[in-house]
Amino acid sequence: MPESVEVEFWHRQLLLAEVTSSQQGTELRLLPTPGGFMGLARRISYGLSAFVLAFMVLPGPPANAWVLNGCKYAGTNPAIGYRYYSLSSIWQSAFNSGQNEWDATSAPGYFTYTPSDDTPNIKVQDYWSSSTWWGLAQGGCDSGGGQVWYNELVTITFNNRTADSLSATEKFLVATHELGHAYGLAHSSLGCGTNRPVMRSDPTWVYDNCGDPWAPYPNDVNGVNAVY
Repeated sequence: MPESVEVEFWHRQLLLAEVTSSQQGTELRLLPTPGGFMGLARRISYGLSAFVLAFMVLPGPPANAWVLNGCKYAGTNPAIGYRYYSLSSIWQSAFNSGQNEWDATSAPGYFTYTPSDDTPNIKVQDYWSSSTWWGLAQGGCDSGGGQVWYNELVTITFNNRTADSLSATEKFLVATHELGHAYGLAHSSLGCGTNRPVMRSDPTWVYDNCGDPWAPYPNDVNGVNAVY
């Protein structure tokens, strides 16, 4: 299985450190923020033993049940419109399944397909990239936590080179995970307990290790409720 990389969000004025530990050692990367909002979270095929981002400074619930990225859509029950831009039918199916499952939960807000909207809240696309990520979500907001996305926009991209070989279930989990970022969730490192998250840096981890494909999980939904 190839490693994948996926985007995290942070705030201007902060310097981030990404730490990834594995059987082959520990990697520390300092991530400057020159006006942009993009970082990397690595998925190693033999598994991560630790993943820490220095920007996780927002107050959170007990036991680190979820982690927030500090950005959100406006309102307490947002209608989140999405539009496909050059997206294959396979990834459309995965994304549709992901947004349907989110909408079936008690998470506030809902996703709605807006094919003719020139200013959707989520732009969804796929393309071939030489990078190693499966899915990527990009957006930004002001620092301080709980701030609205710039232009209320997040762009979600799927990498045809690395992710097209995933099973339909794995593609669904990747899409569900990226929608979690759009909602305002960051990565969690919890395992197979009752707080298991689809928001691990590897969105297929719970499926692979716990046998549960039915994401988003209650922990993810609780996190979104905490945002809104």
